[in-house]
Amino acid sequence: PNFGPPRPASVAQAPVAADQWQGRTDHEKWAMIQNLPPPPANTDTNRAEYMASIKRWHARHPTAKGPTEDRPYPLTPGTAALGSGECSGCGMIGHLWRECTAARKLPPFETKWRGKFNAIKRAAAPTTAVNFVGGDTEPTAVTEDKFEQWK
Repeated sequence: PNFGPPRPASVAQAPVAADQWQGRTDHEKWAMIQNLPPPPANTDTNRAEYMASIKRWHARHPTAKGPTEDRPYPLTPGTAALGSGECSGCGMIGHLWRECTAARKLPPFETKWRGKFNAIKRAAAPTTAVNFVGGDTEPTAVTEDKFEQWK
């Protein structure tokens, strides 16, 4: 509920289109983005194309607050693939963003895109029920199929 004064009509937000990401499940989002290509190799040609693709992205989405699965952000050449455990600060593997000391950071929207991709990947990951079985023995993971057999 909004307890403040009513907003003037000119400040009200535009209605959200039915096809925007807010209405999709994490599994639907994952289906859209799981096969995106990895970043290109770090070459002069790829860096030039990357800069052009960033300009095109911002021209197409001038009011966007960030990337979504409908509008993935271009990836910096030579960085790690999305969802590979990469640092969202520099795009490389081997450390987390809190520990990042890289002089060259990713553009803010690429950082957002990598974080969003990883969040969707985690949320859409299948879960398996695991039960503790045993007394004085080591814990054993039991799949749902095995558990159903024991019932």
